[in-house]
Amino acid sequence: MKLGLLATSLLASTAAAINAIQVNGTKFFDSTGKQFFIKGVAYQPTDANQTTANTASGATINDPLADPTGCQNSVSLLQKLGVNVIRVYRVNASLNHDSCMSTFANAGIYVFLDLETPETTVISDSPTWTVSQYQAFTQTLDAFVGYQNLGAFFIGNENIDSFNRSEAAPFVKAAARDMRAYIKAKGYRAVPVGYASADVSDLQIQLGQYLSCGPLTDGIEFYALNTYRACGSGATVQTTGYDVLYQQYKNLSRPVFLSEFGCNTNPPRLFQEAQWFLGQYSDVFSGVIAYEWPQESNDYGLVTYVGSSPSPLPDYTRLSSAWANVTPSSTALSNYQGASTKSFSCPAQTSGFAAATALPPSPDAQYCACAVSNAKCSASSNLNDTAIGNAFGIVCGLNSGKACNVISVNGTTGTYGQYSFCSGKQQLALVYQNYYSQQSSSTNACGFTGATLLANPGSSSCTRASGLALATANSGSNTIAQQNGQGSSGSSTARTSSSSTAKSAAMRLSGAFAGSPAYFAAGLTTFLAGVAFVAL
Repeated sequence: MKLGLLATSLLASTAAAINAIQVNGTKFFDSTGKQFFIKGVAYQPTDANQTTANTASGATINDPLADPTGCQNSVSLLQKLGVNVIRVYRVNASLNHDSCMSTFANAGIYVFLDLETPETTVISDSPTWTVSQYQAFTQTLDAFVGYQNLGAFFIGNENIDSFNRSEAAPFVKAAARDMRAYIKAKGYRAVPVGYASADVSDLQIQLGQYLSCGPLTDGIEFYALNTYRACGSGATVQTTGYDVLYQQYKNLSRPVFLSEFGCNTNPPRLFQEAQWFLGQYSDVFSGVIAYEWPQESNDYGLVTYVGSSPSPLPDYTRLSSAWANVTPSSTALSNYQGASTKSFSCPAQTSGFAAATALPPSPDAQYCACAVSNAKCSASSNLNDTAIGNAFGIVCGLNSGKACNVISVNGTTGTYGQYSFCSGKQQLALVYQNYYSQQSSSTNACGFTGATLLANPGSSSCTRASGLALATANSGSNTIAQQNGQGSSGSSTARTSSSSTAKSAAMRLSGAFAGSPAYFAAGLTTFLAGVAFVAL
């Protein structure tokens, strides 16, 4: 349910009294100054009817926080287990979440929520941070930020899971920067924003340092690990390497916790991490989230469902025992000496971790619309994804792909085209205009299929927004508006590109098309097939 600031404030006041969570230095505290330790479970069950989606949404996302019956049926078992946090991976922002959020607030349970979905995530191999992603993230943020028991937002989950995918790191960091700026600009409560990392040796600490470094406004506010090292009864902190992990994260200057844990490859699961990270390592780590609540085919479940009712499995009892008698090393905020989150220099690029410190620009929908309205050589508004992809494949294969520099991105060199965050249709219009300008505005240079030469384009001064103006700019649609002026569609004569030009331009395609796999697939196919290009 999308709510304004006043409405969300009123809603929060009607819920059970639960203290909001905040970050200070390397720790979480509640609003009374008491240190907060996470005892959580990953919570993504299907709805009470065991269907795959909330039918009222018209979407494929199953939203467990829009299922009041399911929440009511689960909450007593979660309480009995000692849970104070549930991690929810995906929701539908258009649905009503009041009942479930109130149910969990009444039970003293916070929600740590992922903002991304499979459709909006920063993709490892072709990363983007676009207007459409920004809008999707903020729609979810708007829907939940008013709930007092909304504990934290995850900006991403395992987006970078190997060294050769570190190019995606600047895009994840840019998303964190912009969501934090959005929260501030809208006057919302300062809900912590962080990231959940894959547990890849050495990569995870480098990534944690990278996402936290530089200006405090740019980075994450907490860092979490999905780790499954303690397998079987013989696991120790030494055999798992957790003793090394503990030393690595002592100096991160951000709260750190396990966002997933619970190895099942050598059953029974004993959940030793709960004892270690809520016990001897609790001076550095802020808790754990066990994977996962519902039993599925992967056999990680703590409960199984009979109809709409959850029933505990043996792992439920084992987890309860694992953290029942652990007492974290706690401190009050008033006595905490590290209350200021520290800024530190970013690590140098290496051959293994090559993420640039320069971040992608903040997406700006109005800037894109303004630039398109000024384009004399523009693109037809009725092109489908395949046609757009093929069109990119043609124009980006000409003149060494120079026209496409305005939309290309490279997270290793830290170069980002000024229109890299616009929609695919807008990008095509702006690439067409860029090529047209590079060819001295020759009429033939706007002869691409789907290109339109406008007699009277706009002449507005296009400037980038920031703060509340940026939040407002991105609140609407990012489609190409109909433009004034008489258009003329050109025809083209064919020629083929050299393989070197095709490969070079294909490299630019990988991050250029507003996160649309359809654009990329079509454009790449056009390149590699060596199809006919426009001859001017």
